[in-house]
Amino acid sequence: MEEFKRNYKAEWRKEKETKTSRLLKIDKNLNNVFTYKLKQDNITYSEFVHTCIVRYLKGELEI
Repeated sequence: MEEFKRNYKAEWRKEKETKTSRLLKIDKNLNNVFTYKLKQDNITYSEFVHTCIVRYLKGELEI
């Protein structure tokens, strides 16, 4: 059986076309508490941020 070889460079290029990255600086203690809560709720950082952005754009989340 022939092994499937991933093309990491092509995957990176494709992701670069459709995704953007942002750096987040957060207090270490706050991050520890936040990370713990996310793990309890089985949510990733990306899922949390994506959800908050969508809710904010819809006017469902006020700051």
